[in-house]
Amino acid sequence: MEKHEDCETVLMKPDVFYPQTLAGISAVSDHKEQAQDFFRFLLGKENQSSLFTGFPVNRSAFQTILAKAEEAGSEVYIDMGVMDEDGNVYAITGGFPDEKAIQDLQNRMETVRNC
Repeated sequence: MEKHEDCETVLMKPDVFYPQTLAGISAVSDHKEQAQDFFRFLLGKENQSSLFTGFPVNRSAFQTILAKAEEAGSEVYIDMGVMDEDGNVYAITGGFPDEKAIQDLQNRMETVRNC
């Protein structure tokens, strides 16, 4: 994978993917085969299609999630809120993106760089 010349300068750039979770296999592991099997499961379509947060990195799983959301229609939404120590409530509500937003997201996912 390409590594950006100066990762500290790419914060919030539109073509950089910031993963929610990082994982790897230690070079000194005695269980590399089992770890590789775990990664095949972790990044496989079945597991990636069942994510509740974020976007899958598996293209096939991404398409599966889009199809499930399309079937659900207007029932797909997010409603989340938090309260700070002063009692102020902050909330966000959103629905499933329209076709243009989905296409924009797919295009963006095709151009991200690993940092």
